[in-house]
Amino acid sequence: MDLSGILSQAGFAFQMKVFLKQVTELNPNAVASYEYLDDISASTSLDELSGRIGLCESRLIQVKNTNVGKRDVVQIYTNWILAVSKHESISSFWLLYSDDKSLSVHFDAITAIQFIESLDERAKKSSRSNAAKLRASLNDDDIVRLFSCVKEKASACAINENAINAEIRDNLSSIFHLTSNVDLFDERVAELRRRIQFNVSEAMLKAIPYKIDYESFMQLCEQICAKISSKRFEPDYSAWMAAADGDLLDARESSREYRQLHSCQEDASFITQHLYFCEYYRSINYERLAKCQADTVASLESATFNNFCDSCNLLKLDGKDDPMRRLIETKRCQNSYAYNDHEKWGSCIWLTREETPTEKRISWKDETND
Repeated sequence: MDLSGILSQAGFAFQMKVFLKQVTELNPNAVASYEYLDDISASTSLDELSGRIGLCESRLIQVKNTNVGKRDVVQIYTNWILAVSKHESISSFWLLYSDDKSLSVHFDAITAIQFIESLDERAKKSSRSNAAKLRASLNDDDIVRLFSCVKEKASACAINENAINAEIRDNLSSIFHLTSNVDLFDERVAELRRRIQFNVSEAMLKAIPYKIDYESFMQLCEQICAKISSKRFEPDYSAWMAAADGDLLDARESSREYRQLHSCQEDASFITQHLYFCEYYRSINYERLAKCQADTVASLESATFNNFCDSCNLLKLDGKDDPMRRLIETKRCQNSYAYNDHEKWGSCIWLTREETPTEKRISWKDETND
């Protein structure tokens, strides 16, 4: 699964930062939702960005990282009216836009009559638009009533991206123990970003909203603290892979590890999958070395190479020695030094690199210069 196209979009990234801030401010019995009734929704009173929004029991948040023009204002009000027509308990509506973008005066100045005129224009252009849905479900009087209700509860706020990042870190300072180790704290924050972003993206691919409550958020933070500590670095593989470089295959086509995988199977998805294992191992390996765990790295790689040698010998005895079987059998072997299978599999590919010392270099297909 390649989410690089989605994750690279500036609007999505900005929206995710705002959502992550809402998540880090969850209180007991509160729920934060992504793409439920609006871009973001929250169910209970929370501290808000820079203290400028205030407290409310439930709210919808529209997030924009572009200039907000008159057409955007009409679309935003349309979405909010559709939402409040089904959920009249919504107590506030917020438009959060980047402080380096502009907001049309129509957000505050638009009247009910102007809104209905613009709504009719949009509904005529597309029968599948939200404007058409609103027109088909409500009469003029209901639209005017709900428009007035929404406008009374609607506000707009320019927000600064750096300020959001700072507030996220501040919200997590206690949970992730900022005072004890800044580097470790940063690793945990980065992992939380990856995990939340991956969960949101998975929900988007299934066309369902993503929701997280306070209890689930705290459990996630506990997992992250357990797997990313002074003695351990084990990022969630799926979340890590979703955020990894999507051009990995092209960048590695001239490498020995690519050539060795190609000798097993020519399928690009097979090769890419195993190159991701290798990159995952690289990231963990570097963290181990940074934590002065070179002995563990050496033991893990020694166990991997021994597993390879044992697998080759067994395959030769059975008369079944070939590149793919070497890879599969080596991957099947146990390695108690690895945190998980992905790290173990990654070490197998890592040792096929040209830079690996000859005495522990793995070859799925023997090469004359080995």
